[in-house]
Amino acid sequence: MMRETGSSPVADEQILTDAGFHWRERAGVKVLVSTRLEAAGFANGFSTRVGGVSPFPENSLNLAGFDEDSSENIAENRRRFLNAFDGEFRLATAWQIHGDKIKLVANEFDIGNSDEKFDGLVSQLPNVLVGVKTADCVPVLLADTRTNAFAAVHAGWRGTAQSIVAKAYHPRLSLDCAQSYRDCQCSFVQSFRIRSNSAICACKISLDLYVFCLLIIPLNSEAERSHYAIL
Repeated sequence: MMRETGSSPVADEQILTDAGFHWRERAGVKVLVSTRLEAAGFANGFSTRVGGVSPFPENSLNLAGFDEDSSENIAENRRRFLNAFDGEFRLATAWQIHGDKIKLVANEFDIGNSDEKFDGLVSQLPNVLVGVKTADCVPVLLADTRTNAFAAVHAGWRGTAQSIVAKAYHPRLSLDCAQSYRDCQCSFVQSFRIRSNSAICACKISLDLYVFCLLIIPLNSEAERSHYAIL
């Protein structure tokens, strides 16, 4: 949606509302919430930079990057972020590598183990938020109202080329999370919800031919991939 420069805060809020989002602010922390996911019973939020304790340059809500920030700062920032939600939640994350693997968060160990390499997380546990970290990639949240399963996906171009979002909601994956999925594709789609948030726009990024082909043209073999790489 296009808007005029210098539009009023009321107009900006209307744009968010029309897009299906609203702001939640608590103790200085601002979270962008998908209204549809929340109405369906799924706590969700896209974090912003404000309300934290990290020096980026100051009061930044840095939720990741242990090699750039202290573990104490990140732990406090995550506590503040979780405090923006109603209820007691724990955050499950993973070590993202721009791949297409999905982690099933099924127990206490899975929640606390953030060293495994995945770019999506799916769960059905109560009082748990699954989270991914993004810069210019696309964060995607998924939920199924029939089984109460939910997922968070880090969709960069590599993961997108490997259909990571489709893999996160495919019924075969969900069999590990909820037997009630079975192969009922029709029912699954009817109860399915998906939301994404802001990412880098097309006018700010350029793609070489190889990446373009990976995203647009389905490639079935390594030989085809090598051919496009040579081009």
